[in-house]
Amino acid sequence: MVAAEDSPSEDEPSEEELMKLSYQIYHYINVMQGPQCQAVFELGPVADFQDPFEDPDELGQHMLSKYSEWTFFLTPDGEDIDHQLFLQEDIQELVFDDSVNTVLSTAPDFPKVSLMGQRPVKNCNLYLAPNIPAKKLNNGISNDRFRVNGMFKETDVFAILDEKTAIFAPKNGLMITNLGVFWRGHWQYGGLPWRIGDSSMTGVCTMDGPMGTNSLAVVIDDEFILPIGGLGVVYEPEMEYIAALMSGMMEIANEQHYSSR
Repeated sequence: MVAAEDSPSEDEPSEEELMKLSYQIYHYINVMQGPQCQAVFELGPVADFQDPFEDPDELGQHMLSKYSEWTFFLTPDGEDIDHQLFLQEDIQELVFDDSVNTVLSTAPDFPKVSLMGQRPVKNCNLYLAPNIPAKKLNNGISNDRFRVNGMFKETDVFAILDEKTAIFAPKNGLMITNLGVFWRGHWQYGGLPWRIGDSSMTGVCTMDGPMGTNSLAVVIDDEFILPIGGLGVVYEPEMEYIAALMSGMMEIANEQHYSSR
């Protein structure tokens, strides 16, 4: 892309930068199992699904042309979250109001699963505001668990989800905040806002993985899938609950946006 004076524009990425970004997007989408999530979202579970973007440039250019504002939030190869992105004027803040309080205060106990007739068990721990333990809350916002150091106050966090571990303190998990959803998976950190300008999260889809694992993905504008990884082994009722909670927050964020216009 060249400006009228035949010199690169400061506002537009160079051809080399576009190519690099295209490959970053392709790597992120495929490593995070994006094509499979897209198949589940569009077609329902299928045995075989061919990635429509075999050429990394095609996927990168597609996302850059329709969802360019979201591309810069992706964190491929374990890169840190760019905190400054969440400070932009067109990033929506989800305000804690009666509707948010209702979703959190009326939530049932986290579902348990009975395995082979044994005592019901659960494989995740969920903490909802205002009853998130102080140690858990401080861990989520002050250290590098989600790599969001300094971004949030305690009152900005609505929910924290931990992968259950037998011995060690949980590392993988999900944090729902006033600015969006942040996660830590087996190889991936990341965060996505509720809304960027006129484009927003509109839904959640899940996908079964090997040995009881599950993956989550958010739907952008009812069309594009951005996977956010998995939390290890998560029982189906737990995953349904997590998806319902996230979807509820997305609906509130969109309602708040349109009511303020």
